[in-house]
Amino acid sequence: MPNSILPQDQDGQELFNAISSFLCRFKVGNLLRKCNAQKEKGVPVLQIFKYKLCNVFANRSMYMQQKTGSYKESFSKNTFYRFLNGQKTNWLRFTTLLSKAVVDTIEPLTD
Repeated sequence: MPNSILPQDQDGQELFNAISSFLCRFKVGNLLRKCNAQKEKGVPVLQIFKYKLCNVFANRSMYMQQKTGSYKESFSKNTFYRFLNGQKTNWLRFTTLLSKAVVDTIEPLTD
């Protein structure tokens, strides 16, 4: 994964590491696959999803990155928006499965 997602400071790297850890721990790639969030070729879906999460938590946008010239990802904006707006992707099922995985992890800690 390129480091261009976040600024080259310590906070940005910590955020990137936290998001990567979350995605691995809850097997988000498998959940996306179960919900039909797939691509036939090109950039992996998980890379695009990680980029989106990093932008959300860093309070950044693709639009401003492109406008300022700091956008250096390996996929185009069309690829990004096609992924988000894909008709086959069941986002409700994805959020439900992810929520269940998180709750199943937290529930034993609250007894």
